[in-house]
Amino acid sequence: MGRRLCLVFWWIGRDNGLAFPPVCGMIHLHHGYMGHSHPQGADKQAQSEGSVGIEADTNHFIAHMYESAFHLPLTAFKDATLASIADIIPCTSGIWASGVHVTNTIFSVAAYNYPPDRMIEYAFNWQDHDFVRDAAVKSPGKAFRNEDVMPLDAYHQTDIYRHFSGPSGIEHALGAASADPITTVGELIFLFRSDPAAHFSDEDCARLELLLPHLVAVWRHRQMLHLFERDKGQKADLESLSSGHAVVDDMGFIQAADDDFSRQMRTAFADWTGPLLPAPIFALLTGDKDSLVCGAHRFVLMRGDGRHIVKVLGHGGDAWLTPAEQRTATLFAEGKTSSHIASTLDLSTATVRNQIAAAYSKLGVHTKVELLRALSKRSQ
Repeated sequence: MGRRLCLVFWWIGRDNGLAFPPVCGMIHLHHGYMGHSHPQGADKQAQSEGSVGIEADTNHFIAHMYESAFHLPLTAFKDATLASIADIIPCTSGIWASGVHVTNTIFSVAAYNYPPDRMIEYAFNWQDHDFVRDAAVKSPGKAFRNEDVMPLDAYHQTDIYRHFSGPSGIEHALGAASADPITTVGELIFLFRSDPAAHFSDEDCARLELLLPHLVAVWRHRQMLHLFERDKGQKADLESLSSGHAVVDDMGFIQAADDDFSRQMRTAFADWTGPLLPAPIFALLTGDKDSLVCGAHRFVLMRGDGRHIVKVLGHGGDAWLTPAEQRTATLFAEGKTSSHIASTLDLSTATVRNQIAAAYSKLGVHTKVELLRALSKRSQ
């Protein structure tokens, strides 16, 4: 692997003048990945390719990314993955930040060919003026370029371009953000090109939008695997890798969480928003217990070194399944097809499939027969 420069720094979150506790982050400056390098020539736009080729390349990258989660160490995974994105979306530099979506509080930052001093200058002097970042943060899941927000001629007249982006060799930017409205945790990915003629294409935007949810998921999984790697004496509970979990630090801040965990937390604590765990759950970290029952939910803590897993489970009754999931799962277990259920309940087939998948995951079943048995036991 190429040369890497690491810098530990303190980042103060700022939002509407409010100061947040400093969060320690690490910047990784990479030069090349797995023996590859991306010189200035990488800025040149790849020739137009068909949608089939784009999909195949992207799917191959996604598969390789999930596989690498089992081989790359936690400290190298994020920056190596960011560097490898340049193989399918050519760029000369980029950043990948994890943190709190509604503030500037950052948990970690990985940088590809992006000097740490420029990143720090951006954080303290230019982030509030970055209109492309603002657009991405306000519309999670959608990729934005400079020209999607304002004409390039107008952009070249802005202070951020004349005093920061231009001198930094950033002519074109492409970025997207993710956000969980309940935990408030999100990811921010930005790629840059230094060649004025190398615009990011619509295909580049589509690729980044396709990659983003996978980047979020694989980073969460990699953090969870780290727990098992550090605690060699603990037998890995594979159920902990299913839905309904979050990765938290020693201070009780959620670093990553899946959608099911967020939904269950909102059910258990109606007025709660993250990223700090609710007081009763945070008490697990500081106490000697590893589980806690709150109403219809049971929370289980799996302790690690600096990172821990909080798993939320159902606790009696039918509260573990939402009413919609209960209705859909019951019809499916009775032999109805997804299309029939969709027509009966006036839902889309995609919604029906998602509800069935959620029921399978929550009940810990794998076949329709097991689903029927589980539902029968719950009704007794």
